[in-house]
Amino acid sequence: MGEPNKFYLVHFAPENGKGKTLGKNLFDWCEGTELQGKLNIVGSDGTVAITGHTNGCIAVLERLLGRPLQWAICLLHCNELPLRKIFTELDGTTRSPDSFSGVIGSQLGGLVSEWSVASFTPIPNPNFPELPQDVVDNLSTDQSYAYRICLAIMIGEVDEDLQYLEVGPMVHSRWLTLACRVLRYYASFSSPSRNLKTLAEFCIKVYFPSWFDIKANHAISSGAKNFFNMVQRVQKFPVSKVKKWATESLQRNAFFAHPENILLAMLCDSDEAVRRIGVNKVLSIRGKMNFDYQINFNGGFVDQDDEVDEADQRRPSPVSSSSVAVRKFRLPKLNLKARAYHQLVNLNDASIGEPPAIRNKTDDEIERARVTPLVFLNPCHNQQVERHVKLVTEASGSVVGYARRDGLIRQRIRSRKLMKSFTSKNQYVQ
Repeated sequence: MGEPNKFYLVHFAPENGKGKTLGKNLFDWCEGTELQGKLNIVGSDGTVAITGHTNGCIAVLERLLGRPLQWAICLLHCNELPLRKIFTELDGTTRSPDSFSGVIGSQLGGLVSEWSVASFTPIPNPNFPELPQDVVDNLSTDQSYAYRICLAIMIGEVDEDLQYLEVGPMVHSRWLTLACRVLRYYASFSSPSRNLKTLAEFCIKVYFPSWFDIKANHAISSGAKNFFNMVQRVQKFPVSKVKKWATESLQRNAFFAHPENILLAMLCDSDEAVRRIGVNKVLSIRGKMNFDYQINFNGGFVDQDDEVDEADQRRPSPVSSSSVAVRKFRLPKLNLKARAYHQLVNLNDASIGEPPAIRNKTDDEIERARVTPLVFLNPCHNQQVERHVKLVTEASGSVVGYARRDGLIRQRIRSRKLMKSFTSKNQYVQ
């Protein structure tokens, strides 16, 4: 059940959905446990009740813990929001929990296996990510369908096997299946409408490449790079109004472009030059070295051996993050002309603190990152949490009371783990 090395801890039913209530409930559960002192990374979706910089759940939890946390706000959710915005702008709003009111959306329900396949125009994308086989093998049924339908639309041919495959139902919480249905519907027309063509093109050139990027590179240290790739794809999209809508959506959800997440990615980067600048920045924040270099916001690095103008020389050293218990996590203004993820925001800002995920790392450990990248296995998406939420929902509909629900959840998790273990050991049995 869930991703490797991830496990269910607990669930609770809050009195309401307010950030203050959720944050207090989380702290109450952490209080007196190891997490009260050791928790340094928190993941969630991007709803305001969770991510509000003053009264959001995470901000409240940080204040109660007395320290900042590394925000890992789900990139799969972030990737859905531009598509959702574009779909509603081009076609119309929702009509019910599983349908839309627009010309295209109203046709996307039902069985896709009953839709015809026309001689449609391919939508090529030479930069579409090629998934490693181990990732392909671990895709769910709907995810595998998504990968196959993307390949089919790019080459202009839907084979018979794919034509008669089904995809999951259309519900507003599952935009992966909606995007699959958009592509399958597109394949039914030799002359699609302009809006349908635009939606299909966005799915092929932005939504699905970003989705599979996140799936293949799911570590928190890849979050800033994945987000940068989203920004790049959107900026290259040929329809100006679509680009505008998608850019606005990404700006509102630029959690992985926050300097703390970018610095964490830099310390884990495979490029030694990038790591070296990241190390220098972190050590300068800690007050262990002079702030005698700058990062060129408009493209590339200016190292300490290069000339620095007088104004930059007078820039004060950044304040150590340890001197300020909790900062307000505010979304940065994106540099849309960035040519690399570490140029998305201005890292010369003296108010930037060090990534909370490395607060327990010694200066020597940070120094060693110049030679060997740091490694963080925490994910940049929360798909495993969604799977546990599904179990909690199923349990809530079956039994009454916290203890009985908790027991049923753990029983189902054990059963699924045993089934998964049995399947992996007996793959030859068909």
